[in-house]
Amino acid sequence: MTLSENKIAIERARLELETKRLSVTEELQRREITLKERQHQQRSISTAQATIAGALIALFSGWIGTTLNNTSSEMISETNARNALEI
Repeated sequence: MTLSENKIAIERARLELETKRLSVTEELQRREITLKERQHQQRSISTAQATIAGALIALFSGWIGTTLNNTSSEMISETNARNALEI
């Protein structure tokens, strides 16, 4: 082999190694993406769960609003009754 043939052989070996490295890197990235997608799906809530959560929030909001309204109405009624007795 001549010097240029050696250089060509070395360059081919380098290219083969680089090709293998890129292939391994690509496969690793593919696996990472698949893993991240699975993790995201496990953390996400389903449509049914979101609907139930929304309904519970609405229920508790309504209950709190009703409680505050009733308490306020009772206080107003007591104040009106006291004022009526004073008059």
